[in-house]
Amino acid sequence: MNIECECGASIKPARYVLGYFTCLACGELAARRKKYTVIPLHKQGYMAFSGADARAVVKQINPKQYT
Repeated sequence: MNIECECGASIKPARYVLGYFTCLACGELAARRKKYTVIPLHKQGYMAFSGADARAVVKQINPKQYT
């Protein structure tokens, strides 16, 4: 069973079974492109947000600061 990534490199069968459809190198590049924002919420601890949600949540934490 030879499974290939988009770049042409082979993907290990064990990695493919786990649900990864990219080789290690392409997976590393994709992981570096993904951005997260970690926000300390009052009495809840830290939560991670990504995308457009992060900006809206930060504005709700201290609405006086963003006028």
